[in-house]
Amino acid sequence: METPDPDYTITSNFEIKVVRPKGWKDYSAYNFEAPKPDPDSQFFANINVTQANLPLGLSYDAHVKAEYTLYKDMLESFELIHHRKGQVHKSSATELMFDWMMEEHIMRQRVVFLKSGIRKLLTFSAVAAKADYPAQEPFFNKVLASLKT
Repeated sequence: METPDPDYTITSNFEIKVVRPKGWKDYSAYNFEAPKPDPDSQFFANINVTQANLPLGLSYDAHVKAEYTLYKDMLESFELIHHRKGQVHKSSATELMFDWMMEEHIMRQRVVFLKSGIRKLLTFSAVAAKADYPAQEPFFNKVLASLKT
């Protein structure tokens, strides 16, 4: 994969090899943090991409429903903006977008679950202060579009 855009670089770290204890789950991840939008900002926009195996006996839809319930129950003032199904690079995907409170600030988060193989799941999560989200969204979209399963 090549990028003609000088503002982006290719990252591909899932090829690393490391031992893990038996029974421990592998949640291989990428974590990216944006520069502060301004010196007074308290929050950095960030992107998190994880790769995991779906637990045996749990369907993709059941996993998405369980994750949605976790967000709804754990995040203060959770407000769902949308929950929709679609595709990313011909892979089935489900997208959640929601707002929630962190301290006294409203955050906006987009989570996209992508089927990747038989039991593999990629989860893309992008979050920023709600006021900063529109400025960060083009970056979020470009990273999501670059995901290859």
